[in-house]
Amino acid sequence: MKLAINPYWIENLGMHYEEMSCEEVEKIVDIFNSLPEIYPIFPEELEKALTFINNHQLTKVVSSGRTDKGVHAMCQKAHFDLEVDITCDKLLHSMNSMLPGDIYVKQIEEVSDNFHARFDAHGKEYIYQINMGEYNPLERKYVYQHNSKLDVVEMQRAMKYLEGTHSFRAFTKIDEEKDDYTRTIVQTSLIRDVKN
Repeated sequence: MKLAINPYWIENLGMHYEEMSCEEVEKIVDIFNSLPEIYPIFPEELEKALTFINNHQLTKVVSSGRTDKGVHAMCQKAHFDLEVDITCDKLLHSMNSMLPGDIYVKQIEEVSDNFHARFDAHGKEYIYQINMGEYNPLERKYVYQHNSKLDVVEMQRAMKYLEGTHSFRAFTKIDEEKDDYTRTIVQTSLIRDVKN
């Protein structure tokens, strides 16, 4: 049975999520019951929970995208195959009871065998928040604390140059090889939230 998580939220505070290879993840999944506390990683945390629920059969999760260190993700989608007979509601409850507090699955639904979370995605939206006012320690993990004025009119003008189809090779690591560095940015916008 193929199922999709739709959506899930990840609160990534940036300090304890680490990128790991597939081989490292498989080792963790194989022995996670005997390990001391391990650093939560994504989508491996979902895989750990699903492997346990799926009678300890390794269960791979395919995500609609990846999250970088220090990034929060909202409304991501993922899919996986499950052998065990369980309702979506019970699976949802079981997974959320096993996941760390900074990952939450909102909904699970059965999907067709040809569904693919990554390739069936229609797009992504990125939101960057900048505090130009007084430093706020409660927002520091979610909002960049610039704490001084920026020329937002000039920023809006410059952002328009990003719209369209461009190569983003200059933004990748030097040793990173990809088939395609071209991406299309459909829209950019700057919204000012003026606080008292």
